[in-house]
Amino acid sequence: MQMGTQPSSLIGLLFFKTVRYLPYFNKKIDMVLNDYKFLTDYCKEQIVKHRNEMKGSDYDKESPPKDYVEAYLRESEKSPSFTDIQLINSLFDLWIAGQETTANTLIFSVLYLLHNPEIQNKLHKELDVIIGSDRRINLSDKNSLIYVNAFINEVQRSVNLLPQNLLHKTLKDVKVGKYI
Repeated sequence: MQMGTQPSSLIGLLFFKTVRYLPYFNKKIDMVLNDYKFLTDYCKEQIVKHRNEMKGSDYDKESPPKDYVEAYLRESEKSPSFTDIQLINSLFDLWIAGQETTANTLIFSVLYLLHNPEIQNKLHKELDVIIGSDRRINLSDKNSLIYVNAFINEVQRSVNLLPQNLLHKTLKDVKVGKYI
């Protein structure tokens, strides 16, 4: 699944239709398409699972949705324009964007800290004072870790998180002015 989780591979290999006929790239395209099928099949399974849970007698429609899929399915009951294809495409975008963003942020953070040991020391000091060494960091610590949050925000501001946009297309022809 390595190939299909790299956005640049999807864009580069699927953008040009003629690439499929080049000896080296046709195998790579097949790998990407197989990974894409695996991910979309997984998304379809999750949608079915969520729908079945929502049909159960113990399902509470008044409680907040537990995740993105459930929220989307609730909205799809109100509006026919919310389709499973759109949901799968959104999930795929979130999957790819999330991986790329996380990987780029971590890589840049490590590089930044290697070149700025004084910042690394400040981060370490704040973690020692607030967290200590006897427990793990959890979400409730977020507001207390001022310097850590500032560092993460600065890294994400500085780094080019997604150098290429994901390709999208409309499901129907759209008229913009006199153009389709």
